[in-house]
Amino acid sequence: MRVSLDNKVANSLSSMLANGSYAYTPRIWPADGVSKPATDTLPRVHSLDADKLVAPGQSCSVTVFVVAPTGLKDSEHWYYSGFLEFTLQWDGEQTSSAYVVPYGGYNGNYSAQDVLSPPSEGLPAFVDIESGNPIEDLSTLVIGTNETVALVYGLAIPSRRVDITYVDSASGKTVGNPPDGNIQYSERSCPQCSIPFHSIVLSKFASVAGNRSEPSEVPAGKYHIHLKALRPFGDIDNDDDYQTWDSEDFIIS
Repeated sequence: MRVSLDNKVANSLSSMLANGSYAYTPRIWPADGVSKPATDTLPRVHSLDADKLVAPGQSCSVTVFVVAPTGLKDSEHWYYSGFLEFTLQWDGEQTSSAYVVPYGGYNGNYSAQDVLSPPSEGLPAFVDIESGNPIEDLSTLVIGTNETVALVYGLAIPSRRVDITYVDSASGKTVGNPPDGNIQYSERSCPQCSIPFHSIVLSKFASVAGNRSEPSEVPAGKYHIHLKALRPFGDIDNDDDYQTWDSEDFIIS
């Protein structure tokens, strides 16, 4: 049997998070799904050994290189995909059959993507639960017994772990997680998604960091929030694999 690679061009190109501004409108090329785009705007496929003869009962491997289109920006989070079409033809036969293999790719370092929503969304933010308004000046914020403040944050891509802790601003030591501040397998959020944002209520109680133990009262003092979200394929025990954010200081009474 002769095995050869026929299709040298992918047939789709999309950006999961749109145009780099996080507008959250999927983008596909060609836009109408019908037009035939110029081949230099699509991923290219080539192989040095994609024309082989294989004896009955034997197998073979083919090395295929997929090259991303030029001009793609890592900040735009481009995903691209297509199909490798192989032709299979038995010796002595005039007809052939097609064997199609799909593939997908990502432009950039997938494991280095930012997990938290971009600053342009105004998140993370402290929000007054009663009014729904953001609290701009945290130097006047006092968190006490009444649960009236929420931390609101967004995830541009899903994260295996999101960890939110109170940090003593004087000593730099972590005190613990606010209730529901240690989240496993958190979904992506966006203004048009089924989950527009994530939030937790802040109080003067915290559990031992990373432990779902019974919350205890946090000593009065000046604190800040340390939020970290695990990047794709990250090691849950390696701090370098997290994207982090630290708030300004506030008071717990």
